[in-house]
Amino acid sequence: MNQLSQPQQKALFSLISGSTQSEAASVAGCSLRTMQRWAKLPAFRQALSSSVDVTMSITVSRLSSLSDLAIDTLQSVMQKESSTPAHKIRCANSVLNHVLRLAELSTVLNRIDELEARVAGLQSPQNDSSMEDR
Repeated sequence: MNQLSQPQQKALFSLISGSTQSEAASVAGCSLRTMQRWAKLPAFRQALSSSVDVTMSITVSRLSSLSDLAIDTLQSVMQKESSTPAHKIRCANSVLNHVLRLAELSTVLNRIDELEARVAGLQSPQNDSSMEDR
């Protein structure tokens, strides 16, 4: 971000806050065309990408901190005698959908780990020397 000018930093913060490129250009005091040119610069793109990554990390942390409360809420509604069947079914569907998504994600991550291990095995120095022997 140190590589960016003050106007570029203003535009960047504006974009991170959800502004359009036109709005960010106005905040930075430049034309939309200049804003579009900045958006193509590697340093600007990297700063924007890094900022989005940090923002997403913070968001995920905040959501994670609420997960226990959310689970308790679903459990409470599902167990409460006064809850309507429709509410109980909606909670049950929510829980099941999330469990299935987590299971799918776990499967995908395991497959990625296996593929990475295979690729690493193919690229090992041991395999390179055996290729030279042929």
